[in-house]
Amino acid sequence: MICASADAESHIYEAHKGKSGKVWLVPKNTVNPAENIYVEGDKGSQGFGGREITFPLNDDGSLKVTLVGPWHSNVEALLEDTGVDIRDRFLTQGVIALKRECLEGMRYRFTGILHIDIEPTLGTFERVKELAQKIVDERGHSVAFYSESRGGSHCAVIEPITEEKGKGNGSNDS
Repeated sequence: MICASADAESHIYEAHKGKSGKVWLVPKNTVNPAENIYVEGDKGSQGFGGREITFPLNDDGSLKVTLVGPWHSNVEALLEDTGVDIRDRFLTQGVIALKRECLEGMRYRFTGILHIDIEPTLGTFERVKELAQKIVDERGHSVAFYSESRGGSHCAVIEPITEEKGKGNGSNDS
């Protein structure tokens, strides 16, 4: 289990001021900063239970910013408010296969493996799903995929994109 406040305080951050006037913090000492974005809360904010969280801004910890009730945020909100684009800085790991079988306990067995990440790979949050869609569109038949990141996992069957169905089908999500 991860302690969210200890994890937040373990990074070195770059501070960005948004159009909203809020302070945004993006880690600069990690390959996957998209997973650790924090934003200043409004007065009375209850992010982290309303606690004060101190974020270091340099290696020796002599420069810091302390926010009361900050919120963990996301790449889209960061981009919209600050113009900082780190949408391709997630670590994900996944598998794409011809078939998936649901096992007991929310586990899956994949057969006919078409792609597998041996290690987490840097890219967009939807990297594995996007690759699955590309494979489906080239092959003309459905495939199953599983993707996981620090923030969770997603397992689904992807169908080919047809003009009748429209773009981005992702049926049978689970």
